[in-house]
Amino acid sequence: MVSVIIPTYNRADTIKRSIESVLSQSYQDFEIIIIDDGSTDDTYRVVKEIRDTRICYIKGDKRMGANAARNIGVQRAKGEFIAFQDSDDIWRKDKLEKQMEVFAEKDDVSVVYSRYQRHYVNGETALVPNKSYSKEALQEKLMFTLAKLNVIGTPTMIVRKKCFSEHGKFDLELQRFQDWDVNIKFIQHYKYGFIDEVLVDAYVLSDGITNSVISEFDNVLFIVKKHQIFFEAQSTLDMHLERLYSIALREKRLVDLQKILGEKLFFRSIYLNSDKTVKRQESIRINYLFIKEWMNKEKNSYIVNHFLFKYPDNSIVLYGWGDIGKLFINVLTDENKKKIKFIIDQKSYVHTSEGYRIVSLEMMDGKELEGIECIIITAVAHEEEIRWNLEKNVSVPIVSAYEVIED
Repeated sequence: MVSVIIPTYNRADTIKRSIESVLSQSYQDFEIIIIDDGSTDDTYRVVKEIRDTRICYIKGDKRMGANAARNIGVQRAKGEFIAFQDSDDIWRKDKLEKQMEVFAEKDDVSVVYSRYQRHYVNGETALVPNKSYSKEALQEKLMFTLAKLNVIGTPTMIVRKKCFSEHGKFDLELQRFQDWDVNIKFIQHYKYGFIDEVLVDAYVLSDGITNSVISEFDNVLFIVKKHQIFFEAQSTLDMHLERLYSIALREKRLVDLQKILGEKLFFRSIYLNSDKTVKRQESIRINYLFIKEWMNKEKNSYIVNHFLFKYPDNSIVLYGWGDIGKLFINVLTDENKKKIKFIIDQKSYVHTSEGYRIVSLEMMDGKELEGIECIIITAVAHEEEIRWNLEKNVSVPIVSAYEVIED
C-alpha cells in the first residue's frame, strides 16, 4: 500500500482536483492522509464532500508549516511506501502504477521520482528538470546532480517508509527546498529509480511558496551549511559559496552570510569571488578587513601556530609586511618565529625590522631560497598578482593567508 500525504492550507479552490487525481489512479492500493495546517477557508467542507473511506483528514489547530504537516503524515502512514501530493497539483493517471512497477522490478530501489510540468499563472509552462538533464544525470549520476541543484520535486517522489525512520524526516527550519534537503540525505544511503517522463502537473499559484517572498537565499544558505561535507565531497561547495556571496553582496547581507557560514567558509566565499562575480576592489577590501579582524582575535592564534608546526627553523618566507604580515608575526609563538627566514616586500632595498630581513622580490637570488619549504602570502589585497609573480621565479610551495586558516 502507498500512503499519499497531502499537506494543505487554505486551498479549498484547488484541493478537490488534487485529491481526485489520486483517486483516479490506475493503481488503487493506497490511502490518502490530508494534513490541514490550520486552514481558515472551506477546505474542511470540500474534503468531507468527497466520499471515500481511504481518505483520512487531520485538522491542525494552528499553522505548523508544510514540513511539519508532512512529518505528521509520515508518522500516521500505514503503507510501506510514502508518496507526496501538493493540494494545488495534479497527478497523471498512471503515476503510481509506473512508479510502483519500478519497486516491483528492483527491490534494491528505495526512492522513485519523475520529471514534472510546472504551470505558471501567465499560461507558460516549464519542464522540471528540463531536457538538458539526461537520464544518466538524473539516475546514474544523480548524487553529483543533486550536489549542484534541486532536481526532484516532492510530489513526484515515492519513498520507502523506512528511509524516514532511518535517516530523518523533513527539516522544520526549511520553508523552501525541503525536497532538496531530504534527497541529499537519502541519496547517500539508498538507490534511486527515475522515470523519464512527466507524471505530475505542478501549478505555481500567486500565493504559493515557489512564488513567495520567502528568501531563496536563506534556505539555500541553510542547506549548504547543513550539507557542507556532502557538497565538498562532490566538488560543488565552491560553486554554492561563490553564488551565495554574490547574492549577499548585492542584497547587503554579508553579516548574515558570515554568521551562518562561520569564519572559514565565509572567507572562502570571499576568496572565490575576488576576480569573478563581484567588483574586484570591493572584494579585496572585504577580504582585507576580514583577515585583519580574524588575526586580531586571540583565540585564532592557535590555528596559525598549528599550521607552522610541521616546518623546521628558517624554512618559511612571508610575502607582505603590511598590517596583516605584522599581525601574523605577532600571533606566533617564540618557537614558530624562528621558522621565518626572511620577509619579502615591495621595498627596493634590504633592511631589517623586528629582527627579520626584508627584501624585495627583485633583489632575491637562488641562494635566498635555499632550505625554504613554504612562502606564505600575507599581502591579501594583492594575493593573485603576487602568486603569479612568485610562480615565475620560484618553485617552492606558495600558500595564502586564507589557506593557513583553512588548514
